[in-house]
Amino acid sequence: MRRPEAATPGVAPPANPQVLHGEPGGRAISGWRRFAAALALVSNGVLSALAHAQQPIVTEADVERARRDQPTITDEDIERARARYGQLPVEMPAASPRAPNLDALPVPLQDSAIDLGAVAEGYRLQAPVPAGLDEGPVLYLFVSLSMPEPALRRIIAQAAQARATVLIRGMSGGSLRQTAARLQALIGPHPVSIQIDPRPFEQFDIQRVPAFVLARPSANADCAGGSCPSGAAFVRATGDVSLDYALAHVQRTAPAWGPAAGMYLRRLEGRE
Repeated sequence: MRRPEAATPGVAPPANPQVLHGEPGGRAISGWRRFAAALALVSNGVLSALAHAQQPIVTEADVERARRDQPTITDEDIERARARYGQLPVEMPAASPRAPNLDALPVPLQDSAIDLGAVAEGYRLQAPVPAGLDEGPVLYLFVSLSMPEPALRRIIAQAAQARATVLIRGMSGGSLRQTAARLQALIGPHPVSIQIDPRPFEQFDIQRVPAFVLARPSANADCAGGSCPSGAAFVRATGDVSLDYALAHVQRTAPAWGPAAGMYLRRLEGRE
């Protein structure tokens, strides 16, 4: 004889199991299957409650007991370990490079912009003064930066050798910086006096370059009113020729200026 199954508390099996049919072709669900699902839910709830009930509760006494069980390291323990194992090496952090103190840098006396005009004037004043300025007639060479560079280099080199003065009417492109750079490239190692001044071009009536002028020291006073009277105050030679050729031409055509022209010729030849 079959023994009846024990009923789960709180869940009663259905008295008359019925089979529910769904739509045509669907799967039937019995009442016993519903009963089994409800039984599983109840069992899970009971197990979860038992698990929560079995978890231990940590009290303040447990915390204090655990703190007392921890070992305490005293100064004697540290000294004993140091005596046994020695002093451990201690790595000191590398000193980071110090940034420069900008406030300690020297401060210039003035922070105004550089006056290129004043610099050029200073160079002009420091340029070697032609020896003939106080001794006799002065030799001027009038040129233009638009002249061919080989001709400019030749004239500047000869002016340095004869200790003459090179005169330029104006600046190259209207720029003092550009003019200074161009002149520096042309001068090179030659110590020569170069002046940028349009007034001598008017005083000696220079219409073409290169031009060569021998003038007496009093010519500037004689030319105060504008152009200078030719003959007694100065003598001029014009043409694309060398300085020694122009001086020899002055010796032949203006005998009164022959001694001065001869002095500069001797300088060119290295005899004076």
